[in-house]
Amino acid sequence: MSNKKTILLVEDSDRDAELIAMAFEHAKINVEIHRAHDGVEALELLHGHALVSTTPSLVLLDMKLPRLNGKEVLRKIKSNQFTRNIPVVMLTSSQDVRDIEECYKLGVNAYVVKPIDFNALFETLAITGKFWCNVNKISGEY
Repeated sequence: MSNKKTILLVEDSDRDAELIAMAFEHAKINVEIHRAHDGVEALELLHGHALVSTTPSLVLLDMKLPRLNGKEVLRKIKSNQFTRNIPVVMLTSSQDVRDIEECYKLGVNAYVVKPIDFNALFETLAITGKFWCNVNKISGEY
């Protein structure tokens, strides 16, 4: 897994963003993380209105975001011809069945609930990162 992947992390919580970066580093997942603090910033990064060197291999998306929530960001990503094939993982604290069903209808590739326990959260993040960055292949990555 020598190729460094680019991840767009859409997370308004500095604490959660730091934990995600730490978990990926601890799990030795070779990634460059670009962070958007809200949904509007995420779409600006994805649609080339801000400086990002490459299309991300993965979007880690929080659901509860300022300015534009995660479901709306997901809807816009999956309805755009240039971004629809980017894998999107909803990374959220919501276990509401309606949220889960709606996200899958909108095209989310995975729905991961953030555990409350620190060790469980760290392990969940490492497993998620390893799968999407080391195991999964996306279009153009052969």
